[in-house]
Amino acid sequence: MSRKLRALLLLLVSIAVVILGIIGLGRDIFHAIEEIFYDHQATLFTNNAFSRLTNKIIVFASIFSLFLIPVYLRKLFEKDYKIPHVVYSIKFVLTVLLIVLVILVICIFFPMYCVLEGFKKGFNEVFLGDCLYSHVIIPCLMITSFFVLDEKQKLTGKEALVATVILLVFTLEYVLFVFIIKTWFDFYFIKEAAKIVTYFAIAPLVLLVLVGVYFGSKFLAKILSKKK
Repeated sequence: MSRKLRALLLLLVSIAVVILGIIGLGRDIFHAIEEIFYDHQATLFTNNAFSRLTNKIIVFASIFSLFLIPVYLRKLFEKDYKIPHVVYSIKFVLTVLLIVLVILVICIFFPMYCVLEGFKKGFNEVFLGDCLYSHVIIPCLMITSFFVLDEKQKLTGKEALVATVILLVFTLEYVLFVFIIKTWFDFYFIKEAAKIVTYFAIAPLVLLVLVGVYFGSKFLAKILSKKK
């Protein structure tokens, strides 16, 4: 693939992610405001649109893609221009977060919705409607563009730590707002799972996931560095 075509495709992906992010999050926020308007007990802090990890990652992806547009424009028109290493590092962190998001959707959200509401409604809830953008299109575009289109650069391994810390912060935030302050809905169904395996079994599992994300992303960074 030629340099210009690669840069053009990266540019188009970035523009698409910004537009789709605005559409997807806009729809979600509209429904949240609509809920708050009709249910006077609902607030911005109790609505899922403002508390889901999915939406936070998509906001990150959309804002970052907006900053990528001038970078890829320059890459398109300047033959010797090299993408700054910090941009590649941030995109790696974002890619790791999006991969985690996809795994959560497939392994937690979808099975739980199928159990609670049936396969058809579960599929519609998780992969269609507002979630079509945040759970399917944007992750696929960003992950594919990173692995297929971006020119590989050497990664230090610190990126794996950054991605893990971001997930750890969200985990602590989730525990605070769901179990202590009790203003967020338990959209990861921790309470439902605890009825079966208890919280003492879930805590080590969450820790294991964070450790897995760290070493998995560090291993991925090493592989990509070798392909440079």
